[in-house]
Amino acid sequence: GRKGKKEQLKRFHSPEAEEIRKNLEIDFQWKDSLVSLTPLSLCRLYLFKAWFYHYEIMVLGHITEVLRENDIHKLMEYVEYFLQRGMAFLLVDQESDFLFSHTCRIDILKSGITCYRLFPEQFEEETLIHIMRGKDHGKERDMDKISGKKEKYSSISAPVLEFDKVVSDVTDELTFQIRKGEIGVLLDYNYQTAFEMRKIFLNEKRWKRGQIRVNGTACSPTGISSMLGKEIGIQLENPGKKGKTLYCNLSGLENLSSVLIPKMGSWLVRKKIERNIMKEASEWFDEELLRQKVSEWSPEDRLRLSYYKWYLVNPQILICFFPFSGTDFLKYRIIMDMLTMCAEKGMAILMISTDIEGICEKINDANFINRIRYINKK
Repeated sequence: GRKGKKEQLKRFHSPEAEEIRKNLEIDFQWKDSLVSLTPLSLCRLYLFKAWFYHYEIMVLGHITEVLRENDIHKLMEYVEYFLQRGMAFLLVDQESDFLFSHTCRIDILKSGITCYRLFPEQFEEETLIHIMRGKDHGKERDMDKISGKKEKYSSISAPVLEFDKVVSDVTDELTFQIRKGEIGVLLDYNYQTAFEMRKIFLNEKRWKRGQIRVNGTACSPTGISSMLGKEIGIQLENPGKKGKTLYCNLSGLENLSSVLIPKMGSWLVRKKIERNIMKEASEWFDEELLRQKVSEWSPEDRLRLSYYKWYLVNPQILICFFPFSGTDFLKYRIIMDMLTMCAEKGMAILMISTDIEGICEKINDANFINRIRYINKK
């Protein structure tokens, strides 16, 4: 009510609030759009919100995958300030060096239950990794068997996707080419580039100037839209969510079949395609699992399915928005394997990411790393 709003305004303009803003080095205007804020500024905002609403504990999840190293150190200075004021923090992360540096206890969870606890005198990376992996590493896959004969990437092949001096509302000029079998990495630290890319490829947003070409042909926003799901595939974050790559209310087989069957009118043809999909997908998934609703699948299997779906569709271009965001490093290998498999099939892959270099250092996958080309690395 009015009394509550009056109290909130009083707290917002209080000397204590001014001190909090000063210590958090808040340099944005309160009317600014969240999209325009950097990841560190968003963290400042959430910390101020935690103080404003009298939170007793705050959860910081996977910040090492979002923030640059310097920003992480700055954020932890803010955390120390709030610790002195009595607030508690829970850090959810997979980066051992970060956890060792900033925590007084590490709890390792499995199925939501603490299965092991480490204290500072026990902090060793080998111990942490051994405990987290456990004895069950999941089924090892024979990549050569699954992907068939490997096709070597040729740097002299014609570009599949080209940005020629493309300028949008908030991004600088972009010029790059991605060829068949190549993984082009567009580094994006403030999410503005990803925001514009989403508008271009998903919302028919027209860019200010420059050309976007697919297989040498200049495309309009409408032309790009007509290619979605066929020549161009879009892999968003959290692929199991409703409205994204997967439909969780459908079975795995229905998800895979839905991208191939609509063109087939005959019931017999539909059944034949389903049998073929079931046979090929059995290299990755059990038949029983494929017939279950995706909502009942494990996060790891849903992740595999989301990429395997594009493997079947086989678009010429696959655009991945922050594929490693929100996932732990034990899933990095899955994503790398699936992207490598798609590239080996001949797709040109554009990956928009924040800290792919750090991830590649953790998971030294030569097949994946050798296909990467940085577009805007400084």
